[in-house]
Amino acid sequence: MYRTDARKKGFKKGIDIEDARRKREDESVQLRKIKRDESAMKKRRERHATEYERDRTDTLTAINGALANHVGPADTAGMSPLAVSVSPEQGSASGPTDGTSIEAQWFGHAHGTRNGLSSEYRAPDARSNTQLAAYAQKLPDMVAGVLSDNADEQVRCTTEFRKMLSVETEPPIDQVIELGVVPRFVQFLRRDDNPRLQFEAEWALTNIASGTSAHTAVVMEHGAVPLFIQLLRSPHEECREQAAWAIGNIAGDSPRYRNVVLDAGVMMPLLEQLTSNSGSGLLRNSAWTLSNLCRGKPEPPFEIVSLALPVLAHLLFSPDPEVLVDSSWALSYLSDGSNEKIQAVVESGVVRRLVELLAHDSVKVQTPCLRVIGNLVTGNDIQTQVVINSSALVCLSSLLNSPKKAIRKEACWAISNITAGTADQVQAVIDAGIFQQLMYLMETADYDIKKECAWAISNATSAGYSDQIKFLVKQGCIPPLCNLLDSPDAKIVAVALDGLDAILKVGEQSKQVGADSVNPYAVAVEECGGLEKIEALQSHQLNEIYQKVVSILEVYFVADEEPVEMLEPEVSGSQFAFGFEQQHVTPSNGYSFQE
Repeated sequence: MYRTDARKKGFKKGIDIEDARRKREDESVQLRKIKRDESAMKKRRERHATEYERDRTDTLTAINGALANHVGPADTAGMSPLAVSVSPEQGSASGPTDGTSIEAQWFGHAHGTRNGLSSEYRAPDARSNTQLAAYAQKLPDMVAGVLSDNADEQVRCTTEFRKMLSVETEPPIDQVIELGVVPRFVQFLRRDDNPRLQFEAEWALTNIASGTSAHTAVVMEHGAVPLFIQLLRSPHEECREQAAWAIGNIAGDSPRYRNVVLDAGVMMPLLEQLTSNSGSGLLRNSAWTLSNLCRGKPEPPFEIVSLALPVLAHLLFSPDPEVLVDSSWALSYLSDGSNEKIQAVVESGVVRRLVELLAHDSVKVQTPCLRVIGNLVTGNDIQTQVVINSSALVCLSSLLNSPKKAIRKEACWAISNITAGTADQVQAVIDAGIFQQLMYLMETADYDIKKECAWAISNATSAGYSDQIKFLVKQGCIPPLCNLLDSPDAKIVAVALDGLDAILKVGEQSKQVGADSVNPYAVAVEECGGLEKIEALQSHQLNEIYQKVVSILEVYFVADEEPVEMLEPEVSGSQFAFGFEQQHVTPSNGYSFQE
């Protein structure tokens, strides 16, 4: 079998150490790069839809007009605050009066759901466009209230700003920042004596941090991060939940801010929220924030984020699908790296549970679990065997029939990394009946899935025994490999050529030991049009492709002898001439013939 030195590097037997067990390629990371339904990098806590289904243009115009007349926080000292008390459903800023807990009285059911909506606003709201636009008229009083020393006014006006920032589309983040109230909101985070004020300030800052990187920077620059981390140990669960949410938005902005949060010591306080008897909102937001802390390139310091592995192993048994989704995505980020990182994930004991979750009803759960399994089998043969021993092949076989194209593609990718292992691992794939499915996909699937199948087959021919390669040929692997030879993707052309090269070598061995002097696999390549495509590749612009083609043609497709009629001399005048042109030139490197 034709091999270059590069193909022999390292412990892999596949195409080469970089290719046989492939990490995620840039063009193949769509599930991670696109906006994921299950785990956005940032999220904003919103009010109920009926509160913001109105004319945004008029409202923002009015607010901008008010800002044009606003000099700054210092000019509001003499303004009279609006005489509006805290609404009954929000509770009194002075504290509970009926013996209920502070959470029940002040917070009610205000903690956000996974979609960012607060159940405080579940009931339909009849406020009109005019009433929403009235925020612009109230801005001076709102600023004055935030800057005042009156606790009730601070709560009321901070709540009004929070509501303004909670609209679904185009929240006026820039306008609120220009009012100069962000430093005051950050100060309110220190108010342990007034958890309602802390909570409203957290919520407002969370929504500011959910905007652009510039918006997040404003929150960062005013020193909010260490205060949010302190609030993770607040005695009030709603404050802890909102702090986790805010930290998740900051960490999700960029690797730089993620690392700032990690360096500030967030990991242990956050993990405490995931191991205690937390409510569903706190658990969901903390799992989502943990996922953001683990994601991103360059990767976060593994010695910090790997502390989460025991907790993540526990969260995989959560009955909450949203917790499963974010926990699995966190594991996918932790397993996307070196074999040392993969080993840490394997040793955390998550593999068997991840395999079980491949059969989950929700594709949102299946997707990150499949990504983790795919990452694990990019490791060494021992790590791959742990996955196989956990019955992953049965689940991968099932996922090849998924109605979701992305799932089928990811499953093929994982299988291709398994077939890059040992011959025994190739046999495990054969025993699972997966190659028959791959052949079907090679004939019927979209091109990007065909490419993953080609990797799986080519890797198997490189790692497998002769009998295994013969099995692949019987399953019909030659025609689909030949069909990829005119692909515009040079890497896939090389993969197909390597697979055919390995197959033809086995055919050559059959030719030498049998009575028939014909390589049956060379005949099969020619019959399906593969030889013509191989010959056409002699003009390929990449030397790597050219060298592979020359090797295949010289070894497997040079005739043993010229036809008899070509060698019979003709009489030309008084001279004898042979039936070939005199200008024929033998190649400088000669021909290689098989005996």
